[in-house]
Amino acid sequence: MRAFDPHAFAREVLDALHPSRLLPRRLSVTRDAFRAGSVTIPLDGLRGVTVLGLGKAAVPQVEVVRGLVMAALGSILDVPRGFAITKRGHGASSAACEVLEAAHPLCDATSLAAGIALRRRVAATPADHLLVVCLSGGGSALAVEPRAPFALDDKIAVNRELLARGADIAATNLLRQEMSALKNGGLLRDVRARRLLTLVTVDVPSQDLALVASGPTAWHALDPGQIASAARTLLPAALAARFVASLEGSSRSAWQCELRDAAARADGALVGVGDWSELSRVAEATLRRHGVRGLAVLQEPLDQSVDAGVATHLAALRRAIALPRPTASISGGELCVAVRGSGRGGRNSEFVLRMAKALFHERRTSLDDAALDRALVLSLATDGSDGPTDAAGGFLTRALAGDGAAAGAELDDALARSDSLSYLERRGAAFRTGPSGTNLMDLRAIVLT
Repeated sequence: MRAFDPHAFAREVLDALHPSRLLPRRLSVTRDAFRAGSVTIPLDGLRGVTVLGLGKAAVPQVEVVRGLVMAALGSILDVPRGFAITKRGHGASSAACEVLEAAHPLCDATSLAAGIALRRRVAATPADHLLVVCLSGGGSALAVEPRAPFALDDKIAVNRELLARGADIAATNLLRQEMSALKNGGLLRDVRARRLLTLVTVDVPSQDLALVASGPTAWHALDPGQIASAARTLLPAALAARFVASLEGSSRSAWQCELRDAAARADGALVGVGDWSELSRVAEATLRRHGVRGLAVLQEPLDQSVDAGVATHLAALRRAIALPRPTASISGGELCVAVRGSGRGGRNSEFVLRMAKALFHERRTSLDDAALDRALVLSLATDGSDGPTDAAGGFLTRALAGDGAAAGAELDDALARSDSLSYLERRGAAFRTGPSGTNLMDLRAIVLT
């Protein structure tokens, strides 16, 4: 096996997951129908197709979908310029769509403006159009509209608290949806188009399509008991009390009825166009091209703390050790990290350091020195952004991490200060891919060459 190049591996995985490669395999547009997976949307009686996008992958998604529509229908139907809301730095100028950039991971005034703009675009889509909405991760912060009694400052405070605590995505989305007039089907109130199709690139470990971007086109009744429990567990007492108080009274019941009625009127279809199965398929194929023979794949995306993720990978690695070398264990999902200091890092770089500590310093496997010298740990954010950083994760080997007392102390110090990215940068071991144009959760791999 030639030397494993983690930078080349990361680039190849992201290239294969780009919407320009992913979406044409999932979508088909003809004169009579728009097909997405097993869903067919008839085009009879329609005069146009409008394509909008929200999320970190919004711009290339809108470009690809609108391109497919133009190629098949541009001469016979109205296909207006698309519209995409994405993270700052993720939106290149595009002839296919107007691009609006907003804040992430913490929303701000630009997110509020984006939410207003999105509602206006949806409302302006004619009744005789098919409205295609492309959703990807990040949309929860990128476009917002607080619902009374909450204001923008409340949303910012709640999201800051959830990020700092490393709250899991299910609880995070539950609180976000309760505060929002746009999410959990809120956008459906503005739909005038006769037919609606939402294409979802899945970035949540549960792979629930309705949770991506907090589900602006997917409504379900939220459980007040679960909301109250999440608020009391995750938020400061004063803010939690406001949440609990907001659950009482007739205004919330009226709001839920409005959302239910809007969902019934819109009658849209929700279709996944990329998920962990696609990411794992691409990762396996890429590892094999790089010479890996044995593979242990965790079938379900991980949704746990970073320490639990390390333990899960150690167990998988113990199974992988018996496979033909070179071998690798891989997983997807998103791990939760509690912020301890003011350093620079994200869940991917944090996992790399903690996994390296378990392997090279604590020796929590049966691997001998020769095997550890050939081990590599990597974690990649498929959107190109590891949390609040401009990196996409990184990698470590025993040679880079060291295994003596001084090396262990440096690693522990970086973890204590939540400064995992700086640690990787000093070793030239950070991934810097730039915005990838996709968002399919994180990819972690332990490679034994």
